Parts: sequence; C-alpha cells; structure tokens
Amino acid sequence: MQMPLNAAPPSKMSFLPSKWEHKRVMKIVRAIRQGRITRTAPKDNEPKYFDLWANAGQGEDTGRARRQRLTAPRMALPTHAESYHPPAEYLPTDAEREEWLATDPDDRKRNFLPQDFSSLRTVPGYDRFMQERFQRCLDLYLAPRVLKKTSHLNAEELTPKLPDPRDLRPFPAAEALVYEGHTGCVRTISVDPTGLWLLSGSNDGTVRLWEIVTGRCAQIWNFKEIVHKVEWCPSLDMCVFAVAVASRVVVIIPADLCDSQKRLVSEELVRAGFGSTANDEDEDDDALPVSWDTPTSAEQASGVQVSIAMRATVMAVTWHRRGDYMATLTKEEGGGSVLVHQLSKHKSQ
Repeated sequence: MQMPLNAAPPSKMSFLPSKWEHKRVMKIVRAIRQGRITRTAPKDNEPKYFDLWANAGQGEDTGRARRQRLTAPRMALPTHAESYHPPAEYLPTDAEREEWLATDPDDRKRNFLPQDFSSLRTVPGYDRFMQERFQRCLDLYLAPRVLKKTSHLNAEELTPKLPDPRDLRPFPAAEALVYEGHTGCVRTISVDPTGLWLLSGSNDGTVRLWEIVTGRCAQIWNFKEIVHKVEWCPSLDMCVFAVAVASRVVVIIPADLCDSQKRLVSEELVRAGFGSTANDEDEDDDALPVSWDTPTSAEQASGVQVSIAMRATVMAVTWHRRGDYMATLTKEEGGGSVLVHQLSKHKSQ
C-alpha cells in the first residue's frame, strides 16, 4: 500500500483548468456586459390599494393627477323679447312674422317669436322645451372647454420703482433766468442748432428772439394773431425758422444772427422756388390746398422770405434735417391735414 510521505495538499502547479468551464464562464460574462443578464429588480413593497383622499386637506400630491372640474358655461339671461308681456316695439309685425317663417331655422336670429299675454296664467306650455334641453345637453357634452388660469397681480408689482430724488442731484432747485416780455400765454419755444438763441411764440401774436445766456430780447415779430408753433431749421448750414400763425406758415431768415455765408445759402434756397416751373404749373391747379405767396415789403424788411397760406389753422411744423423739406399739421379733417412742403421748388403735397 502506497502512502504519501506527508499530509500536505497537492501543489497548485499540478492543477489543470478545464477549457469547457472557461468557455462557459466567458459566455456568462459577455451576456452580463451586453445586458442580457441583469440583476433581479427589487420587489415593490408599496400597497396595491391606498386611500385616495388621505392627504386631500393637506394639499399634498397623492401620486395621481386628478381631473379638475370645469364649470359649464352659463346660459344667457332672458331679454325683453322673452317676456310674456313684452313692450310693443318687440312684437313682430305681419311682414316680420312671414319673413321669420320663411327663413331657415338655422339662420334665424331667434328660435321663437315674441308673444303678448295679458297675464302669466294665460301663458301655455312651451312646445320646444324638450328639444332645447336636449340641445343644451349636446352643447355641454360636445363643446370643448378650456381652463383659464387667472393670475393675481399686485398693483405694487406693476408700479415702476422711482428713484429717490436725492439720487438725481444735481438738478435745478432755484430760478436762474427769466425771459420776460410776452403779455399772453407762451404756446411754443424752439432753440436754434447752435444753442445760443431761443424763439418763443405767444397768444399776444408776437414772436420774440432771446439770447439764452443773458435773457436779452434781440428782436420781435408782431403778427397780430395767435402763434401756434415756432421751429428752427436743424441744418447748421442755414439760419432760418418757420412760424405757424393762424392758417399760414411764415419762413423767416434773421439776418442779424447769421454770417454772410449762411444768409446767402438760406436766401438762395427759399427764393429759388419763385422762378421754378413747378410752381407755375401748380398755381393753375384749383385743388391745391396751399398757396405760396410773396411777403409784403414791410414783412420783407423784418426778414420774412415766403408765406404759405392754407385752408385751416396750422398747429404744428417740423423740419427735415437737411432743411429743404418741412411738414405741417392743420385742423382740417381728412388726408389734407398733413402736408409736406419743399422750399427750393415752392411745392406742397
């Protein structure tokens, strides 16, 4: 009988792994990597049945979306025509009754004709009561209804937050300069492009030219009518302004303020329209709402170059930035209230 010399276990070097077991293990590993073999999901221990209204008073979500109840649209309130004793003007005539009977039921404004009864006891039963109730049920069943979400806004949230007046300093806190001279309400003012001169128009019929720095009145134009608007030409190459007096616009060049170059450019632009052929053609048109007139000798001496007469009172005047065009607004109704005028051609449209 052969016996081992010692009781030690066999050496691992003598272990021969099985190829079939290796292939089987690799097959299981590939299946796990590809997701074909997964761990068993934990069992859901939540109860199958639960109390639906358990947390209804606490405002918590129960896990299921409950359908909100939408109120049905209300029926229209009855009018005078549906009264058992309506006023006489609601009762149909014979012609209206025949027209109502000849009209298709779907095209009728009302599904009934107003009738007059002496008392409520004499009113018979309504023969279309069941049909209308059935139609009402169909409307409630088939008509789609949408829940409108109303937002409750606070008035304080809509009000913009105004800055503290202390943060807006420095601002004028005392009267620095006063331009005195007008005897009526001052309706309009305008500052020239250089920022040195100020024009003002008043109800006393005068236009005054002020020196902004000193408050000195340099010149006065008296038109004897209410001055609605004064406006300087924004072009720095010219020295001209427009005055809206009653139903006409007067274009003035203050010769004492501008140099010879600006004065020459302004006079050439304004006086070029008197010899243009376009002005001669427009004078024959009786439908033209304006007329370009030559000022009188007294007006020319004060700097008035041209006068534009219109049908209605001129309320506003505005210039184009280049100075050749200006627009006017009158009280006339219709499309002729807003007009565009071209000084170089004495043309309006």
